[in-house]
Amino acid sequence: MKRSMQWVAHNPLLVVMLLAAGGLRLAFALLPLDLLLRLLEDDAWMVTAIARHWALGHGITADGMHPTNGFHPLYPLTLGALPYLIWPDQLDLGFRLNLLICAVLGTLALLPTYALLRLVASRPLALAGLACWRSIRC
Repeated sequence: MKRSMQWVAHNPLLVVMLLAAGGLRLAFALLPLDLLLRLLEDDAWMVTAIARHWALGHGITADGMHPTNGFHPLYPLTLGALPYLIWPDQLDLGFRLNLLICAVLGTLALLPTYALLRLVASRPLALAGLACWRSIRC
């Protein structure tokens, strides 16, 4: 095992937290689409529409005709567009894959967050801080 990741293997509570966080995120990403339509804010759908139109070569637009702004471009113009480059006509599949990508990335983001907390706090406090941070920043 790489030396840089030994701290994860030697901390079973952190592993449990990562698995729980990842499991909850994946479960949410796999909810039925009609339920996601009611649960998610309109921003999620707008970012998905921008990512799809960008992948199809329509430019930065939410409706396919008019330019749009007022969004953070990093995700929709990079990872968010990937599913639509492969399956351009599969709107539901692309949205679901975007949710799965976010679930994985959000879970992996816990590792550097925990490492930063460990620089200033003991293991129990860092774990508590990580739990608090994730509970207010879903």
